[in-house]
Amino acid sequence: RGFFALDVTNPTDFSEAKADKIVRFDYTAPPVGHSSLSAFVTESGSSGMMGEIDTDLGHIMADPARDTFLGRNLQVARMKNGKWALLLGNGVNSVNERAVLYVFYLDGSGFKKLITEPTTGQSNGLSTPLPVDLDNDGLVDYAYAGDLRGRIWKFDLSSTDDTQWKVVQVNSVNTPLIDTGRPITSAPAVAVHPKGGMLVTFGTGRLLTDADRTSSTTEYLYGVWDKPGALVQASTTDLVDRTLSAETVTITGSNIATRVLASASTPVDYSTKRGWRIALGVARERVIYNPIVQGQIVYYSSHIPSAAASASSVQDSGGSNLAFDVIGGA
Repeated sequence: RGFFALDVTNPTDFSEAKADKIVRFDYTAPPVGHSSLSAFVTESGSSGMMGEIDTDLGHIMADPARDTFLGRNLQVARMKNGKWALLLGNGVNSVNERAVLYVFYLDGSGFKKLITEPTTGQSNGLSTPLPVDLDNDGLVDYAYAGDLRGRIWKFDLSSTDDTQWKVVQVNSVNTPLIDTGRPITSAPAVAVHPKGGMLVTFGTGRLLTDADRTSSTTEYLYGVWDKPGALVQASTTDLVDRTLSAETVTITGSNIATRVLASASTPVDYSTKRGWRIALGVARERVIYNPIVQGQIVYYSSHIPSAAASASSVQDSGGSNLAFDVIGGA
């Protein structure tokens, strides 16, 4: 459990003799039998970063949230207080098994820790966060991230005072944007909603253990409106349900198997609804890769693992590339 940083600016330093120039920090659990390393730095009321390995820092396994055009890691970003930071979901298999966001300052001045809920032992963890700059000033205002229990959390990072950063609340209680009931292990993506606020899109599903390979529970793609001033979290009844059906299309004389939305693509009525949900519908199909939004189109790659007991014994069964209108789910 943990994370580290390497300075790869100068390739001429890539040698073991210059390891001290390459390794900027390493906050990773020591091997079994080794004593714990000294604490990195303390935050008021908490232990140092190394101490977090014994509480809330788990295995961070997911692909980073990336810029659509350049592939730049969006989790390295400048915060409203002017500091550069690394934003991390705490990952899986932490000691406390709850969902936590870390904002780790790259200048070595400490870190902030935002806990979604105090209850421990929930087999939970926060997946890849997506930082969002709403006012285009180059500074992070909010972050969205999903957890293993199927909630999408919103974190308010808009203050220049990091003691004011918080999980977004409803009636003074930390409240997710939506609770899907299915694990979310990839980053969300966002688009500006024409009625204000953001449209947050994400998929459900996990592939963390051999047991996950045989799960045939239906997974979904979601588009949920983070409606300005909403006083309640969205529920699945607030969404327009859509399904996919198999079709064959002919392209330059060849028959190509494809899938399209089974029903007519009627727009989502946002005067009464908060978004859309699309059932993937194929046995064992799930989303474990980050979506990409370009303009008003969201692109997904789904994954279908083999049902074999071991990942090393067979090849996986593939998946699909899917594209939809991110606002209308059409």
